[in-house]
Amino acid sequence: MPRFIDPNSPSVKVKSNTLSDPTIEVVGIIFTGAPGAINYHPLYDRQPKPGYPSGLNIDPPQWLKSPSKNEPIAYTRNTVMTVKADISGTYDTPIWVRITPSGVLTSDNTSINFSPSSRIIQVTDWGVEDYDNLIFSSSALPNEIRLDSLSISWSLQYGYSSDGPWYDVGSQVTEHQIYVTYDRPYYLFSPFYRPWKQVLYTACHYANGATTTSQASCMVASGIYNSLQFSYRSWDSHSEFDNSKFELWKMLSAGWMDCMDGSNYYTVMMRWLGIPANQVKIDENMQGFYYKELRPISTSPDLDAGWQTGYWNFHQVGILTNIYDPVIMVDRTGTPRVPANMDMPTYKGYVFASGTFEWGTSALVSSVY
Repeated sequence: MPRFIDPNSPSVKVKSNTLSDPTIEVVGIIFTGAPGAINYHPLYDRQPKPGYPSGLNIDPPQWLKSPSKNEPIAYTRNTVMTVKADISGTYDTPIWVRITPSGVLTSDNTSINFSPSSRIIQVTDWGVEDYDNLIFSSSALPNEIRLDSLSISWSLQYGYSSDGPWYDVGSQVTEHQIYVTYDRPYYLFSPFYRPWKQVLYTACHYANGATTTSQASCMVASGIYNSLQFSYRSWDSHSEFDNSKFELWKMLSAGWMDCMDGSNYYTVMMRWLGIPANQVKIDENMQGFYYKELRPISTSPDLDAGWQTGYWNFHQVGILTNIYDPVIMVDRTGTPRVPANMDMPTYKGYVFASGTFEWGTSALVSSVY
C-alpha cells in the first residue's frame, strides 16, 4: 500500500491508521523588516584575534538548527518584527503543513502575537527552503529601549489537504536575543556600517526601559561609570585628539579609558541606539585648568575612595543638549553623582576650580575600530 494518496481526493479527510506520523521541525529563522521598512537593524560581530580584532556582518538566517547558529536581532521600539521560517521533515511528499507561532518576551512575559496566526503550505520537496512562504508579522514591540529574550513556540501540524483535518506532530521552542533601540541607528561609523552586537548589547542593557532620549542618555552615562569595567588613565587614550579615530575594541580589551574614550564610547552607544548625541571638548586649545574634587571612573566600588583634585590640559564630555560625562563623579559633600543632563553652567560649577575653562565645538567621532 502506498504511504501517500492524492491530496485532492475527498477520502484523505480521514487519517489512515496504517500511516505513521511525519517528522516536522523548524530548521531556520530569518528576522527582517517589511519591504521598505527601516525598523530592522543588521548587526556586525566584532571578535578579537591575535594582533588585532576583526569581524564580519551578521547575515540572515539569524537562527539555524544545524549547523547551530543563534545570533541576536535588533529592532526599533514600537515597531513590528518580520519572521520567516524554514521547515524540514521526513515523509513521502506531497503533504500539507500548518505552522503556528506564538511569542513571549521573557523578561516580563509580554506576549507577541503573529499575523497571520498560522500559515499552511504544501511540501513537495523537504530540501527546498520555505522562507518565502512562511512569513509572519509580529504585534508591536514595547515602546521603550529593551534588552530581551524572545521565546517563540512553534505549533506544527500536518494534513492531507489544505483544509485539514489537522493532526498534531509536536511543538518546538526557539530562543532569541532581541535588542530594541530608540530609533534607527543615527550614524553608522566607518569603516563598519552596522552596529556592533557586543556594544549594542551593552547600550540596551544600560538604557533598558528608557522611553525618552534624556532618560536613555542618563542611563548610558551612568552605566559606563558604574560598570566597574574601566579604570581612569589621563595620560593616554584610544582616541585621536580630533576624534577622527576611536579604537573602541582596544579600549574594551584594555579595561581603561581617558575622557575622550569615555565620551566617544557614550556617543557611539547613543548613536547606535538611534539618539544623535555628540561630544565636546572643554578648553580645546589646551591652556589647561585645575578641577575641583571629583572621583574618576574606577574599578573600585568604594565611593569614599578615589576623590581627588588636579589639573587637566583639556577635558572632553558627551553632549545631548546638556552635558553627560561618563568618566567622573562630582559633588562629594552633597549628592555624589555622575554628571548627567547637566546644563553647562551647572557642570562648570561642579568641576572648574581655576585656570582657563572654555567650551569648544562639538565634533562627532568619525571612525570606529
